[in-house]
Amino acid sequence: MVEVINESRNGYHQLDQYLSASTVTFSLKDVDTGIYRLANVPAGVTINEDGSGYSVYYQFNKKTSSKVGRYVGEFKIVNERGEYIV
Repeated sequence: MVEVINESRNGYHQLDQYLSASTVTFSLKDVDTGIYRLANVPAGVTINEDGSGYSVYYQFNKKTSSKVGRYVGEFKIVNERGEYIV
């Protein structure tokens, strides 16, 4: 789970209104081989418990977390403002 905020000078905290209507996917790449274990699988968006904004998340299961290794994960957020990699 990763909290998503807009930290630019123009539009600070304005990403929230777009995030709830975005397509969010998750990818997981093996650091040693460069091969994606997961590629663009659907991820979710949730409102933070304190109501301060949104977080994106991916729920692992036994199949997706059974191989030991070093991985880099990334969320791709696509909406009317463009594509963002977190």
